[in-house]
Amino acid sequence: MTMQENSDLQLKNEVREYWNSHPCGTQFTDLKWGSKEFFDEVERFRYATQPFMNEIVGFDKFKGKKSLRSDVDWEPIFCNLQEAAQM
Repeated sequence: MTMQENSDLQLKNEVREYWNSHPCGTQFTDLKWGSKEFFDEVERFRYATQPFMNEIVGFDKFKGKKSLRSDVDWEPIFCNLQEAAQM
């Protein structure tokens, strides 16, 4: 492995480590991690401050579709996609 490849790999690992310990949107609540209230607050904040997300993602397009659960299920976008698919 070259020095550049090693440096790139190290940076990728640092970024992955950061986002695994600081998931997007979780910095805006002090509620207990993992509680229903926590997830509700993250989602509320996301769509209150980023109302364009529903339009960009187009949750309605997924109505009746099958969805694959992932390890990022808690992320509001994925939750809304899964909910739309179950309708």
